[in-house]
Amino acid sequence: SSLALQWLQNPDVFLNEAYRIAHPGATLAIATLTQRTLQELSQAYQLAGYAPSVLDFRPADQLPQKCEEIGWRCHTVKMQKLVRHQPFWQLLHQLKGIGANYPNAGRGVALRRVARAYHFATKRQEHETVPATWEVQY
Repeated sequence: SSLALQWLQNPDVFLNEAYRIAHPGATLAIATLTQRTLQELSQAYQLAGYAPSVLDFRPADQLPQKCEEIGWRCHTVKMQKLVRHQPFWQLLHQLKGIGANYPNAGRGVALRRVARAYHFATKRQEHETVPATWEVQY
């Protein structure tokens, strides 16, 4: 998948290895999530008194810089901001389904506190859907 780089323990190892095995002039196309992804959820965790995020997405300028250091000629073709609205619990379930989660808050009462903070931060009632921002760099 081209949208997998941000889930790697050490993306730089992948980028180096891809460069090493690629033939001269090869193209590596990447789509990755950047720093503003799920900013609402990070803010809710902070408001609830927990660490802001375990999903530590890179700032958009770091990937091109790292690729250039390795030897790739890098071009950011496009930045895309997608905002989806869905129930808070559905968002957490989807994150867990792709292997991404926010384990610092634990379960039960703590997650309910985060849910209330999320609704407060996004100015939504608890029965309403909440926004989740995904910032994608191509």
